[in-house]
Amino acid sequence: MTPFFPYPLDHGGAVRIFNLLRHLAADGCEITLLALADSSPAPDALEALRPYCRDIRVFLRTRPRQAYTPRLAPPAVFLDDVPDLHRTLQGLQAQTPFDILQIEYPSMAQYLRHRQDSVTLLTEHDVTYLSGYRRFRLERSWPLKIRRFMAFITFFYYEMRQLPRFDTVITMSDYDRQVLKRWLPHVPIEVIPNGVDCTHFVPCPHPATTEKTLLFVANFRHPPNVDAALFLLEQLWPALKQTFPALRLIIVGPEPPPEVQAAADARLIVTGWVPDVRDYYAQADAVVVPLRFGSGTRLKILEAFATGVPVVSTSLGIEGIDAAPERHFLQAETPQAFVQQIGRLLNTPSLGMELAREARRLVEEQYDWKALAKRQFDLYGRLISRRRSQS
Repeated sequence: MTPFFPYPLDHGGAVRIFNLLRHLAADGCEITLLALADSSPAPDALEALRPYCRDIRVFLRTRPRQAYTPRLAPPAVFLDDVPDLHRTLQGLQAQTPFDILQIEYPSMAQYLRHRQDSVTLLTEHDVTYLSGYRRFRLERSWPLKIRRFMAFITFFYYEMRQLPRFDTVITMSDYDRQVLKRWLPHVPIEVIPNGVDCTHFVPCPHPATTEKTLLFVANFRHPPNVDAALFLLEQLWPALKQTFPALRLIIVGPEPPPEVQAAADARLIVTGWVPDVRDYYAQADAVVVPLRFGSGTRLKILEAFATGVPVVSTSLGIEGIDAAPERHFLQAETPQAFVQQIGRLLNTPSLGMELAREARRLVEEQYDWKALAKRQFDLYGRLISRRRSQS
C-alpha cells in the first residue's frame, strides 16, 4: 500500500517501490498493489507495473488540502484517508487475508485497522519527525520557526503512536534505526537500504571537452531538495562562477520552483523532468549534494556512484550510505568548503577517477536492488514462520 502510484520513476520513493516490486515478483511473490493518487495514472504507467503485480488498484484522493484543520495528526494522514480504499482493503482481507500487509509511509498506517491475520510491515522512507526537527533547527524566521516546531511535534507524536502497531518497521539506514530505537526500544526494526540498478546505471565515457559541468539532481516536491537548490544558487554558484569561468551547472528534476527557473541562463541549465537522467550523469564532472535537512538516504548519490561520477556532499546528504569521505566522496559543509572540494575535482581528474572507482565498487557490493530485494524476501519468510510458530 502506497500513497502514490510508483511510476514514472521521478522520485526516490517510486524508484524504491518499483525496483523492489519487480525483483520480489521474480522471486515468486504474488503482489497486490493498492495505491493512492491525485489523478489517474497514465496507461503506460499501469503497463509498466502490470508484469509484476497480480492486481493493481488505484484510489483517487477525495479531500482537498484546504479542508485540513490543525489536529494531532499530520496533513498527509487527513489527505490519505480515502473511504473507498478502506472498503476495498476490508473486502480483500475478508476473502483471503494477505500473508504480508506492507504499508509505505506512516500516513498510510490508518489502514492497519484492516490487518486481520496478516503480518504487517511499515517502510519508513525517512524518519519524518527527524526531518521536521532538522528543518525547524535550520529556520531563521521566528514565525516560520514556530510553524516548523509544531509540524515536528505533530510528526513525532504521530510516529511514536503508529510504529509500535506494526510487526516490523523497515528503515533505510542503521542511523535511522538507531534514532527510532532511542524512543521505541521494543519495536522490531530492520534495515533494508535504498539501492540502485547497477545494470541500468553504468559508468560511461566522459566526452572529451575542456568545458566542466556540475550536476544537481532532485525531486522538487520534497522540501529538503528545494532548500538545497536555493542554497546552491545563493551561496555556492556565485563563487563557483567567479572561480571557474567556464563551469556549467545543470539542475535536473521535476517541478523546479520559480526561484530556480528564474536563475537559468547560458551557463545554468534548468531542465525540469527528463526521460532519462543517465544522459545528464554522462555529461557531469561532479554531482553536488548540499543537503541541509532531511532524513533517509539519497538515491541520487547511489546513482552517481553507479555511473562513475564523483560526488561532493554534506555529511547529512551522505547519511545512511556506508561511504567514507576521501575514499568514496568528498565532504563539504560550508560554501567555502564546497568551492574548495569542487575545485579539487576539477583540477585533479585522477582524484575524481579514484573516487568514482571506489564508489562504483561500493554500490556493486552493498546497494544493488536485486540483493536488497532478496533481503526483503528473506524477511518476509522469517516473519511468516514466526507468526505460524506462535499460532
